[in-house]
Amino acid sequence: MKWSAAAVALAPHIFQVQAKRFEVSGDSLITHINSAIPTMYVATSPDETRVYKLGGFDSPEQEFNRMVADGPTQRIGNEGEAESRGLMCAEIAYSLSPEWWLGGTMSAKLQAAKHFFDAGHEDGLRLAEKWWNSFKVDRRALNITTTKVNRIFLVNLPVFWAPVEGHSVPEIRLYRIEISESGTCHINEPVIYC
Repeated sequence: MKWSAAAVALAPHIFQVQAKRFEVSGDSLITHINSAIPTMYVATSPDETRVYKLGGFDSPEQEFNRMVADGPTQRIGNEGEAESRGLMCAEIAYSLSPEWWLGGTMSAKLQAAKHFFDAGHEDGLRLAEKWWNSFKVDRRALNITTTKVNRIFLVNLPVFWAPVEGHSVPEIRLYRIEISESGTCHINEPVIYC
């Protein structure tokens, strides 16, 4: 999507709010793994008269769509633009971290191995392979794809899901994000594969 200088000046300002991930203590860099504060997104209109509470707040989809409606007129004209908008919505409106997005079979296997190693298993690779072999899903569903149906673009976003609390079996959740030609978005309930 091409933006003119005037349109850029009318674009909202989007801010990511998150807990401190690192701190320096003497000559050491300390990484904070878990934090009680989730990542949140807020935006303001260019003139800072309107605030939009996005990811991490109630009704982020409605707020995102209000932000789009308040901004310069735009038109999503092709699958590439729709996919870009869908991925932006996934992150800033629906709090689906890009770290969880899948890009095929190897991506899913690596995410599973990382999950098992992070959970303290010494045999994370073997557990990931065992999980993968028991996994029943069309492997083509593990890629981000975008198609147009009538006047709506559908962005299929596969996400690796494994909560860090407790012992859980990893899942792959397939989200379908609808992108209108005007740039608004809507997410459907995910299809869950275990």
